[in-house]
Amino acid sequence: MTCGLNLEIELEALRRLTQTRTAEGGVAIDDAIHLGVAMLPVLPDGEMRATLRAVLAELGWREVDGRLSKDFGDAVATLAADGASISLRVARAETVSATAQVIASEGGEDAAAREAERQAGERLRNAEDAARARLRQEAVDEIARQEPVLRAAVQGALNRTYRVALEARARAMGEVESIVERGGEGGAYEVTVVVKA
Repeated sequence: MTCGLNLEIELEALRRLTQTRTAEGGVAIDDAIHLGVAMLPVLPDGEMRATLRAVLAELGWREVDGRLSKDFGDAVATLAADGASISLRVARAETVSATAQVIASEGGEDAAAREAERQAGERLRNAEDAARARLRQEAVDEIARQEPVLRAAVQGALNRTYRVALEARARAMGEVESIVERGGEGGAYEVTVVVKA
């Protein structure tokens, strides 16, 4: 036995208006640490700093506006123009957007548009705060990862600077017979210079 059902469906057109607004903004962070560069006065201070700059240039640091810089991961290390400090900086930026949609009642399109604008602005502020916090944490993490790498690189450069300075000082005293270098664990570095009297 077969059964059947006949339905007649009629759609009634409903007028539904929505107001959609999108707000866009940007978030930028810039975080850094600063390390002092102290050197023993083997040569006059200006000569020691010039020697350090020359050694860093040999190691791939590039000059920008009188300062030397080198990338360490996503961080940039910069030797100040006076050679007295090095900064390790992470800068990041991101575009953020937020959208809000409000259903408008008949004749209330303007009010719905204003409400959508308000909600989009509020959502944008929340999204910017969240992005700023995330970017700041990423910057802190990157600086924490790269600081030991930077310190090791600077220690190596300082060792070379001392070697060059000691050799220059010894040559000023007489003929250099020999130079012996020894490095140990933990950055210990020893240079022995023998000068013929």
